[in-house]
Amino acid sequence: MQEKNMDKHNKIYTDARKIFEPFILPSIKDYVEPPKEYDNSESSKNSQLTKNSLLISESSVPKIEQNLIQVCKKLKINRELVNAYVFPKMDIEAFAYSNKLPITIALSAGAISRLDEQQLNFVIGHEIGHALIGSIINYNDASKTLEDYIFSRAMEISADRIGLMATNSIDDAQRAILKLLSGLDDEYIEGSNIHNVFSENEVIVSEEDSYSEHPPLIIRLQSLYSLSICSEYNDLIGKPENGSTKLDVVNKTVQEALEKTSDVFALDKIEQKVQELAIWPITLLIFKKLKVDMTELSKNLEVKISKEDIQKAFNFINSYSDFEKGDVLHEKIINGLKDCQSMAPRRTERFYKAFSKLFPTVLFTNKEFIKQSTE
Repeated sequence: MQEKNMDKHNKIYTDARKIFEPFILPSIKDYVEPPKEYDNSESSKNSQLTKNSLLISESSVPKIEQNLIQVCKKLKINRELVNAYVFPKMDIEAFAYSNKLPITIALSAGAISRLDEQQLNFVIGHEIGHALIGSIINYNDASKTLEDYIFSRAMEISADRIGLMATNSIDDAQRAILKLLSGLDDEYIEGSNIHNVFSENEVIVSEEDSYSEHPPLIIRLQSLYSLSICSEYNDLIGKPENGSTKLDVVNKTVQEALEKTSDVFALDKIEQKVQELAIWPITLLIFKKLKVDMTELSKNLEVKISKEDIQKAFNFINSYSDFEKGDVLHEKIINGLKDCQSMAPRRTERFYKAFSKLFPTVLFTNKEFIKQSTE
């Protein structure tokens, strides 16, 4: 009987995720994985939540239980697939565990008491959305990389989209975010013009924003509005007449907005590191007397390569004795890989695989091969 229930819940999750799969930002699709299979045993439950928070149910918080039922119905998942808790904090906060089923979310007392019904549904839908999307592959909470933060921000935009589907009201979703942005309650933001908010609040970012898991809230507001006029979204909620823009256009606009704001410093740093890394394996190709088209190589390796930089690197290695050249070049390659991996492990792996595919016989991390090539 227990196995049948597990299979049933796993299928409900899988079916729901298929519905929302198209709305995950393409930049993270290859880097997320669904949660582990359903396990609602006592040992699998979060001990901190069970000790310090209240489980939401018909018995404990019947009004909020109705919100959960509404959201689950809109998102086409079974209410039994969600364990929800309320914790004692008056700030508007919520979080989810997205690595296992059942979906586990937690809402602050402030979120429940300060958001109206539909705004709360957006927040609940956003957190359930995290679990429907899954978790970022190899995401290490203890040692996040710049790349992890970029993916986290794209994940937030994607979860916002599922939050919107939990309300089917762009106004309610945007007002929920506006409350998060300002900390104000309804009486102060009543009558606010969201479109004017876009133009009045310029997004100014610094390098520090590279290490934020959330994109600027104005970007979140704009991204939600873009989705609300998207044809695929309106087809999904049964209002095809409201959709005027294709999802791929919306995704491109949102991705560009992220890259120009919160992601800009991180992307520049990663690009610079990959460029610095690429110089040394390509220098090895020159020592091997392999003819390469720098323009084509740049395209295949997804990195800008300058002939001048390669020439400088070649001259630098050549300035050492024949005995030292291999050691120096090997050290440059290995250190370059380590630096890139600490900042962008997935991008580094992509470079490594691309180079190895283009030049399968060039063992560019092998010290003995490098020494023989530079003699």
